[in-house]
Amino acid sequence: MITSSGRALLIGAGALFVIGVLVSAWPMVAVAVAFAAAVGLARILFGSQGDLQYTRVLDRERVTRGEAAIAMLTVRNKTQRRIPSSQAIEPCGQQSITVPVPGLIAGAGRTLRYQIPSDRRCIMPIGPLRVERSDPFALVKFQRSVGAATILYVHPRRHALRRLPSTLLRSLDGPTSDRAPRGSVVFHAIREYVPGDDRRHIHWRSSARTGELKVRQFVDTSKPDVTVVLDIARNRHSEESFEEAIEVVASLMVATTDAGFPTHLVTSNGAEFTPSGPHPSQFLLDHLAGLEMSDTATLDKTLETLRKGGNTLCVVTRDLSLHEAALIAARKGAFHSILVALVDPEGNGLVEQIPPGVRVVRAPTAASIVGEWNVSIR
Repeated sequence: MITSSGRALLIGAGALFVIGVLVSAWPMVAVAVAFAAAVGLARILFGSQGDLQYTRVLDRERVTRGEAAIAMLTVRNKTQRRIPSSQAIEPCGQQSITVPVPGLIAGAGRTLRYQIPSDRRCIMPIGPLRVERSDPFALVKFQRSVGAATILYVHPRRHALRRLPSTLLRSLDGPTSDRAPRGSVVFHAIREYVPGDDRRHIHWRSSARTGELKVRQFVDTSKPDVTVVLDIARNRHSEESFEEAIEVVASLMVATTDAGFPTHLVTSNGAEFTPSGPHPSQFLLDHLAGLEMSDTATLDKTLETLRKGGNTLCVVTRDLSLHEAALIAARKGAFHSILVALVDPEGNGLVEQIPPGVRVVRAPTAASIVGEWNVSIR
């Protein structure tokens, strides 16, 4: 398309041409024709896509924060002439990456690799890629969208949790044994269908009522369970402490999920999440990738309304008030084991007296929390 500069030049050329003809100033007419020809030539050389073929793919759709996420753009010139250079612009969340695309001779191809920013945990929309080409004087511009938008999941980092609480002991028959005690597998809840779920567990009545597939979720009561409460209150966390807290949760829940233990996440805004499906750890990390702080979250209200007990309760936050510590202590009768992880990078979080019988690990980073956990938790 012709840019505003190109249109201005054409208007000026038209005016020069008319004036030149009226006053018989033929050099002025020649200049006007040259200006119009320049725009026309630029339109031919730079203002169309020719017959270029673009293909853009990501090397993977999920990475851990800080890992390289590589996109590959393949460009092929299917014409019988040289195509000038251009640039590709890749929207990546709130920012964009500009990738220079060199000129290509007839029949040539080129694969360009560039890195997608992955230094921040998030669910990042990528694309669609936009290809742009313009002449040196910006008289005309070609623009084209390439491919569809996709999603990149940037997962939180995990740290190796070598020890689980002593109450989390595997059955000698293993977590998937069909020799578990009779009646240990019981109905737990109705939830949304996830690809890979057993279709025999579809609850057709609920599916018909809601218009979405619902399945029965069963739990093995012979397996010890873990409930993780994560404080996501914005007025309590800094950006740094929140990211470290997410890493603690990811480390703990991936370890317990991979060990085959039922694991449940409750955030301090009242939302609940249970890893499920054929790849529960990946499902969990996808969920954590999009978790954000909340202006309305309150840890004390979440602890007050925590519906049930179980084997192990783990609370992950930055600090604790006296009231919150008392609420945690009140749960000692409902859970066999209670653990508190306090992630405080700045070292100025308020920590009231911790009730006896509640294990506490406090450190500035998730790596330090997990390191102390591996040493102290039995």
